[in-house]
Amino acid sequence: MRVLDLFCGMGGASAGYAMAGLDIVAGIDMSPSQLSRYPFDGHLMDWRDGLEKYAAEADLISASPHARATRQSPPRTPGPSTPTSWRTSARLSGPPASRT
Repeated sequence: MRVLDLFCGMGGASAGYAMAGLDIVAGIDMSPSQLSRYPFDGHLMDWRDGLEKYAAEADLISASPHARATRQSPPRTPGPSTPTSWRTSARLSGPPASRT
């Protein structure tokens, strides 16, 4: 089975696929610094261009965008600026109360 790895980063997922016996068609990412460490056939391009160029060669397409690149807002940490509803849900999702 041949894999196209979109948002490949430094190749963690691709390495796992290769260890499982799959062949890596290509890795696509927009980060030159990450691609410089990618151990397979890496290409610096937008995922849409990579999909168009390499999808026909792949049996499986892995697409896992980096959280940092896709996040709409900064990570939430409880504090004075955190919305009350989020603080409440964080407090309520703790360990279950003991029933005696």
